Amino acid sequence: MVAAYPTSLLTDTSSQAGLHPDLHNQLTNLIFNIVAYGADPTGATDSSPGIQAAVNAAKVAGSAAYGIQGGIVFGPPGNFRCQSEIDWAGNVSCLGCGSRTTQFQWSGTDQPGASLFLVQNGTGSVQGVTFRDFAIDGSNGFAINKGVGYGLRLVGVQQSLFQNLYITACGVQDLRLEASATNSVRMNTFNGLVLDVCDQTFWMGAPGAANGVKDCTNNTFINTVSTFGLTGSTNNGAYIGSADQNIFIRWQMVRRAGTGYGTELDTREPFHGGNIFHDMLSTVVVDNGTVGYDTIYNYDMANGEAAPVINGTAKLTWTSGNNAGTGWHLADSLYSHGTGGIGYETGAGGQVVQATSKATAVTLNVPVGQIQMNNASLAGATSVTFTVNNSSVAINDVVVLNIQANNTANSYQATVDHVAAGVFSISLRNITGGALAESVTVNFAVIKGVAA
Repeated sequence: MVAAYPTSLLTDTSSQAGLHPDLHNQLTNLIFNIVAYGADPTGATDSSPGIQAAVNAAKVAGSAAYGIQGGIVFGPPGNFRCQSEIDWAGNVSCLGCGSRTTQFQWSGTDQPGASLFLVQNGTGSVQGVTFRDFAIDGSNGFAINKGVGYGLRLVGVQQSLFQNLYITACGVQDLRLEASATNSVRMNTFNGLVLDVCDQTFWMGAPGAANGVKDCTNNTFINTVSTFGLTGSTNNGAYIGSADQNIFIRWQMVRRAGTGYGTELDTREPFHGGNIFHDMLSTVVVDNGTVGYDTIYNYDMANGEAAPVINGTAKLTWTSGNNAGTGWHLADSLYSHGTGGIGYETGAGGQVVQATSKATAVTLNVPVGQIQMNNASLAGATSVTFTVNNSSVAINDVVVLNIQANNTANSYQATVDHVAAGVFSISLRNITGGALAESVTVNFAVIKGVAA
């Protein structure tokens, strides 16, 4: 085995205070310099064989006496060109000298199904590794499916650290996190990631046989910055599928081309939900699903970003990060704001026109809306009752009413007489002494209630 990085650190006795000599020697033999195994820092030749040789050597390194598993591959300063995928099988870490100093660049043919760095361990998991301080360039030439498909692909990785990484210009995705059929991606920390110039810079979920069996859970992302989208792109910048209980702090997805959203939350996927975003700069789309929902604190709308798009039955809890936004969003289309009050957003309501008579039942399946009553005559000091079929109403809910000012003032009273699952009744009374033939407009809103 070949010692690496930096030599003085490993040989200078002044750096060994409190370190057992045997352990120092074994640690020395656990660090593998890719240049010593044939990688070319000048970029003149293919470094793939040398890097793979260093990884293979580190993979079998270890110490039964001290419980050390795997080794550390060291990338010194240089531009290392790679023409084939590097397979980081096993508990092998990779340390560089900085994302602008140690760079791994794809120089092979277009391989959209390959990864520059593939981190996996067969049917087992990868645990306790560190990847930090280097750059990956997929050389896509600003085109979809060109260069290498994936920059860093993590399969079944657990309890590991990924820090100060710059991943750019991959043909499909810069960073891809995959649960396998036997192992989740869990309890990892990602800090200081820059994901750049890719059709879709981030993907997280459980593909194929892993779907519905394992997921990506309890991972933490801190300071992630991404510019996504290539000419002709329709994909969203980040896809988050079968993933739960993950935390994203200072999450930024900015589109440079194409038509996609910044972040897609796929609530149709098994196990999805409970993900938390804090300080988010990204347009958001939530797929039409019911598996679970996520929370966004400080959704930044200062740059003109639209409110999150929430499709179908999907849910999202979110807060605006500035006063120009639309306020504190509690669930679905309900919000509150310091100056705008509390209520429902545009798109949550609906209207219905009553046919035949003032006693005719209507159907309007929204939590807030407007009922345009029939203009049949209603005698003075007389009441009429009609049914409102509404699937958004539960038996413990409270229905609030008022009468819109488009008829004779101070002439009517409207009350809710009956509330049950999917239905409530409204009574309208003419409180004047004479008959009135007017199309009265009744506004209503449903407040969700519980009995315990």
